[in-house]
Formats: sequence, structure tokens, C-alpha cells
Amino acid sequence: MESSRRFCFVDALRGIAAFSVVLFHAIAGGHVNTFISLAPYPVAFILRHGDLGVAIFFVLSGFVISHSLYRERVTFPLLARFMLRRSIRLDPPYWMAMAVTILFSLLSMRFVADKSAVLSTNQLIAHLFTCRKYSDTRK
Repeated sequence: MESSRRFCFVDALRGIAAFSVVLFHAIAGGHVNTFISLAPYPVAFILRHGDLGVAIFFVLSGFVISHSLYRERVTFPLLARFMLRRSIRLDPPYWMAMAVTILFSLLSMRFVADKSAVLSTNQLIAHLFTCRKYSDTRK
């Protein structure tokens, strides 16, 4: 099913796209204000739009996935195996990240003055059992 051939350049672009999203969140959270204020305008502009890395990452990933199935006859059993393998690989780290996020949220509510809960039970259930998809984080 999966080709053993890797696209090193495409993998590097996916890594850059993922890192741009991390930097976007650091900027949006106000964690790197000094860095952004000192960065040249073109660099700061690109980093402030790092959320676009999500779309770039998914487009590149779609290419890699479709290429891995290029010579395959797509049948239901192949699709089921493919989805199961991806779920086994991707879901545990996602759930662990959710657990760490909830833990830090609870700790911040305990130790930060005037901090209240931002995550409801419905939101938690939605994050655990729905598809993860791109949403516009710019406000």
C-alpha cells in the first residue's frame, strides 16, 4: 500500500509549514513580542500569517498520501486498513496532547489569579471524537 520512497523536499516543506503554525501561536499568545518587534518587516509579516501553514501542510500531505496509493486499486478493505493504520498512528499523540492541555489549563486555573475554565465538557467531547480540521484562527 505505502511506497517506501520518501519525498525529502516535500517532508521538509511540511516541517516548515508545521513550524510556522507553532510560531504563529507563539506570536498570537504574545510569547515572542520582542523577537517580532526586532524582526525585519518581511519576516514578521510571514510569521504573523503562519496559520496558513495548516493549509500548506494538508495540501502537501494530500499529495504524499495520494502518491502512496497511485498504483493501488482502492477497495473498501484497503481504505479500512489505511484509515485504521492512520488512526493508530495519529490518535494517541493527539489524545496525549489534549490531556497535557487540559492538565495545564487546570493548573493555570489553580495558580493564576482571575483565571476561569475555557473548555467545556461539550468542547472536550467534540475534540476527542470529531475530525480534526482546519479552522481560521485569525480574529
